[in-house]
Amino acid sequence: GLRHTIMPIVAMILIPICARENKLGILAAIILGITTLALSMIHVIYMLITTIPGFESQLFGPIIWSVFQIPIILFGYKAYRE
Repeated sequence: GLRHTIMPIVAMILIPICARENKLGILAAIILGITTLALSMIHVIYMLITTIPGFESQLFGPIIWSVFQIPIILFGYKAYRE
């Protein structure tokens, strides 16, 4: 839905801000990563609970999005602490 449009746009805006090592931008990237991870995992859990026909093929995208967020959160936190 709409999160597939908003999240990448926000991420693209945050890239140059984080490249300048702006603490607020890094914190915003961490929050965006946590939000994306939470929404993706909620979607995966929902699909596992409802078990709609063909849901197995629809799990790949949210799981990959979740995996991508882990380094963003971890490295963002490391950069924020420095």
